[in-house]
Amino acid sequence: MNDVAPNAKKGSSAFGRYFFVLLLGLVIGAFGAVYALNALSSNPQSQFQQGSMHVMGWNMGQLKQNVAAAKCSASDSIPRIQAIDVMARDLESAFPKYADDAAFVKAATDLRTSSNNALMAAPQTCDGVSQAMRNIGLSCEGCHSKFKD
Repeated sequence: MNDVAPNAKKGSSAFGRYFFVLLLGLVIGAFGAVYALNALSSNPQSQFQQGSMHVMGWNMGQLKQNVAAAKCSASDSIPRIQAIDVMARDLESAFPKYADDAAFVKAATDLRTSSNNALMAAPQTCDGVSQAMRNIGLSCEGCHSKFKD
């Protein structure tokens, strides 16, 4: 009589299963290590800097879209300009390595002045919003031309 079970696969061994589990563990471990290293290397200060720039850029983009769509009422533009103004107030905090640089402080002050002037003017026409965007954009450019990392 034959002692081999009729349902057993010929040539199968535990080696294949163990090798597969080992390979799967290595792949998952590699992804986990990359994820952990990215989390450990992220700098909150850098995130604040990038976030500030993204918020201002997004709001400028919204203003541009509003002008293109002829949606230039004060209720469409003022919240966007306010968001830019709020971010402009924290530039020295966001970029502490430049906080003592007179040129950076002047550029940050120019941006705050531009956004504040735009708020005071409360543009209600597309020409007014476009002019406010130009002034704010020039202030941004004045800083980015010297300090963009």
